[in-house]
Amino acid sequence: MGQDIAGVSSSAAYIAMVAALEALLDKKSDVCSTCGQPKFAVTRKMKVFLRTFVPGIDRHPKEADQIYKTRSDLAHGLDLLLRDLGHFGMTSPEQTSEMMLQQSTFQIARTAVLNWLFAQ
Repeated sequence: MGQDIAGVSSSAAYIAMVAALEALLDKKSDVCSTCGQPKFAVTRKMKVFLRTFVPGIDRHPKEADQIYKTRSDLAHGLDLLLRDLGHFGMTSPEQTSEMMLQQSTFQIARTAVLNWLFAQ
């Protein structure tokens, strides 16, 4: 789905790719001792999931740290990828960095999903 929508919105493609990973995360959660509500800790679970299913993820600490934060910022309307803002033509250092993060995230997600499937 991420690749299908990438031509329309890079941000939506990124969200779709990370949502695929999020769907595979452990759904169990701790409970807050004060209010009794579940503590989902999705960022922590995402990092554990990636360490489990992506060999060598530790060689990509920036990507591992940014994957879920970037997805959250995009999904909650706090940010858009530069490409979706119409920044075409000459590539700025920010655009290059963003494109590299997106490309790395897609590769990490593919690896994680395939390894998760093989583990099943």
